[in-house]
Amino acid sequence: MSDATRDTLETALQAHIDDVRGGYLVSGYTLTCHLATLEDDKSHYYYIQPARQPYHATLGLMQVSMDDFVNGSDDDDE
Repeated sequence: MSDATRDTLETALQAHIDDVRGGYLVSGYTLTCHLATLEDDKSHYYYIQPARQPYHATLGLMQVSMDDFVNGSDDDDE
């Protein structure tokens, strides 16, 4: 990912968090995308995280996301 694209993504992510949870800073993230093609039936998954985010932090965020997805979030604002 280019630096310009990463900066745009991270700026948009922080702006969204400011809108929904003002006062919080994004200190880490992981983004999972499903990719599909129109030409064939292939699909892929693509993961995006900050360039310097430790691997264990990415795994932890994915685990918390799955737990919230499966069991529901404890966050009253969701």
